[in-house]
Amino acid sequence: MKSNKAEALEIYFDAPGNNLLRENHEKCFHITPLYSAFKDVTEEIIWKRKAWDKTYMKMMKNQYNGMTITPSLQKRIIFGFLENDIHLRPLTKLQQDLYNQQDLV
Repeated sequence: MKSNKAEALEIYFDAPGNNLLRENHEKCFHITPLYSAFKDVTEEIIWKRKAWDKTYMKMMKNQYNGMTITPSLQKRIIFGFLENDIHLRPLTKLQQDLYNQQDLV
């Protein structure tokens, strides 16, 4: 993200190496326009990811004395999505995809 404006974001659905899958999903689910309606969420995930790197994640783990803070729980606390239960919260798939595309932990 080179700009500080959510409007500057371009969000689109892609399935590298599988154009047929991408075209079918886009035709059936209209993912690109749906995701584009949530540029504010996209912007927030990008900024959080830049702010909370591996060093911060380690520091966070140390702050919770005696508690077991798994990487999955860290993602839930910071980014607001449940790693293994994408059906439980709206936009979890979008958030996970953004997280995974940001060269993350």
